[in-house]
Amino acid sequence: MVGSVNRRDGDAMKSALTIDDNRFEPIRGLIVMSAATLLMPVMDSMAKVLGVFFDFPAAEITLGRFVFQAMLTVPILFLIEGARGFRIDRPLMNIVRGSFVGAGSVLFFASLKFMPLADAIAVFFVEPFILTILSAIFLKEKIGWHRSMSVVMGFFGAVLVIQPSFAVFGVVSLYPLGTATLFAFYLLLSRQLGTSGSALAMQLYAGIGGAGVVLVIMLFGTAAGLRELTFTVPETPVIWLLLASVGLAGLVSHFLATFAFQLAPASLLAPLQYLEIISATLLGLLIFGEAPNALSWLGIVIVVASGIYLFWREQKVARRKPVAIPDKPWQAP
Repeated sequence: MVGSVNRRDGDAMKSALTIDDNRFEPIRGLIVMSAATLLMPVMDSMAKVLGVFFDFPAAEITLGRFVFQAMLTVPILFLIEGARGFRIDRPLMNIVRGSFVGAGSVLFFASLKFMPLADAIAVFFVEPFILTILSAIFLKEKIGWHRSMSVVMGFFGAVLVIQPSFAVFGVVSLYPLGTATLFAFYLLLSRQLGTSGSALAMQLYAGIGGAGVVLVIMLFGTAAGLRELTFTVPETPVIWLLLASVGLAGLVSHFLATFAFQLAPASLLAPLQYLEIISATLLGLLIFGEAPNALSWLGIVIVVASGIYLFWREQKVARRKPVAIPDKPWQAP
């Protein structure tokens, strides 16, 4: 009984000290998150280079990303946390969680071979709206009219982006929508798992799950003769270098994002993900000569505005919730 009280008091003191010492951390979080979101399209652009200029299969690009990402993560995790850093609660569920990212990445990299980079990312940005719907279905969260309008407007904006691409590329233009759905399931499962280990360890196990599901997809794809889902051995050092760069960019950008969420609240950082549109548009223009047309730009603006409103509304609702105040200041609520 005494031990329980001491742990509770210690946790409360630790929490109080963390809040006091980190009062200026949100600014650092904003800077780190901005760097992460601006870097993420670099990974996508290198994947697009492999697909467009080298005709490399999307599934192979995805597998290369997870393999090289794991190869980089393992030594870093061992140096930082030692052997015990690889221990994690519910490892199987974390692997399952990663399988959603693996399948979604195959779809997204396949879409990049045909769609403009900015358009594909803009369609993927319906993920927060899909997550809102899934949370209502599986977590029984209530959706008010504010959320409902944000979801409707977000999907309307995505349709504007998809429409010209669908006329040219057909069903491929829907691949980023599939990626957004799978990633929403990944985040839904992340909520259920909570913090089951260090961020690096959870990322490693998710990468294992991602690589595993990609291998299964490639087995079926090879048997069915689907070009984008077949196994291909890289023939030149340039391809190996690009695959390693995709893994490195994925590791660094996601690590920065994880670190940013340790510095600042999610409600503050979430809207910054839309900065990806800036770097995606610039990279698409410089490397591939792509630029969104007027209809796509209108859809992008609607999706971004709806997403920012959704995050703002969630933050406003969260502030209205009553906070439990302990009877004694040194006791945790």
